[in-house]
Amino acid sequence: TNFSKKATESKRTTDNTNASIVDNKNNNKSPKQNKQGDNTAKLAAVAGTDIPTSIKKENAIDKAIKAKQETATASANSETTLSTKQIDVPAVRVEEKMVTDLNGNKSIVFDTTEFSVKMNVPVEKTNPRYVKLSEKDQQRAETKTGIVSNTLQELQGENNMVASAVPMPQNKRAPIKREVAKPAVIKEDNTNEKLSFFARFKNMSKQLYQKANTATIRIADKQIAIYPGMIVGVNASMFSKHNFGGFQGGLTALTPLNRFLSLSTEARFIHRNNSAYTVNDYNYTIKNMSIDSNSLSSSKIYNYQVDSNALGYNFKNFYTIQMPILLNAHVKDFTFYGGLNMAYGFRMDVRTSNKAYVVNVADTIATNSVYNQRANIGKRFTNNDFNSRFGLGYTVGGSYSFNPNLYLDLRFSNVLWDNAKTETKQEISSDFFRIPAIQFSLGYRFRKFDKRE
Repeated sequence: TNFSKKATESKRTTDNTNASIVDNKNNNKSPKQNKQGDNTAKLAAVAGTDIPTSIKKENAIDKAIKAKQETATASANSETTLSTKQIDVPAVRVEEKMVTDLNGNKSIVFDTTEFSVKMNVPVEKTNPRYVKLSEKDQQRAETKTGIVSNTLQELQGENNMVASAVPMPQNKRAPIKREVAKPAVIKEDNTNEKLSFFARFKNMSKQLYQKANTATIRIADKQIAIYPGMIVGVNASMFSKHNFGGFQGGLTALTPLNRFLSLSTEARFIHRNNSAYTVNDYNYTIKNMSIDSNSLSSSKIYNYQVDSNALGYNFKNFYTIQMPILLNAHVKDFTFYGGLNMAYGFRMDVRTSNKAYVVNVADTIATNSVYNQRANIGKRFTNNDFNSRFGLGYTVGGSYSFNPNLYLDLRFSNVLWDNAKTETKQEISSDFFRIPAIQFSLGYRFRKFDKRE
């Protein structure tokens, strides 16, 4: 009882700013023990028995501890107090999954889900009336910026789970940071430097080669591979009075049908030399004509003075484009083919020569014979006879492959028909366009072709 009185007097006389906290021994007494003491006292009173002296002493001690705790609470109210508010914090949930593709291969993928977490955040409150402020705190109080307190930092240090915005997966693996790919920024080249012709040609060739390596066509919802290539070689005419030799070059494309057959098309530019062949034309104009019946008793002599003009059409070379469509049969490293050959002949670059002279001509005819006198003869050919033309023919031949890219080709081709209308145009076609020729070439495919595939 005396100890309780002393505790009460101490509560009344203790100043709020100088209150002291109870020692560690008294603080260690838990509220559960206090509650048990109070309950024991209540039970004793109900039963009508006297409260033991030991219990009375414990209750007195509990009251003293409670009084000192209230004093400490009052003293703590003079310092910075904290309250909390609830905010939404963005978070990410990471889930690990096992995925099996069509080929049976298993792989681990991570799926992320964004969500928000409700978190209580301390709010700092100050009561400057019960705090002895320093000069800096006094300035902050006057400007209403708040007093510095380490309580928030201590709370965050004790509760690390609150400070974490990203929950850890169940397997305790560290969350995977997924970096968002930044869009590529294309910098404009403001320099005035221009690429040379060879640099542009090199870049263009590289792009064409890459496209040729993956070329396909789509037929009936199926992707069919195309094997493009190029070809160069020499050629010569056959079974002709003129040897129009030259060279050729062009592009090829092959599409396999099965392991033994394929379909191919080409575009060949053929250059042929003329070898000094000239198309001659003559123009006759009769200036004077006389009949001599006295020189011979049984004959008449017809004398003509003719103004003759000789025209010559000459050209150094002529050009043709052949576009055959061929069906190929593959036997080991050999290929045999045949098909339709479409040909287009360009207009010939003709140069004309003119030579004029006077000729005296005499025709001796028997007196009783019928004679048709000579007449003026005009020129037959014109420059239009050497215009371009289109024709159809055939091509047969074979090739030998050294490897899937390189091969040798030997063929025989001929144009059988063309669209020449007049007699003189047809004569030019028969001499220069509709002539059989043999071609020997070296071919290269940009994409490897293996008939077994």
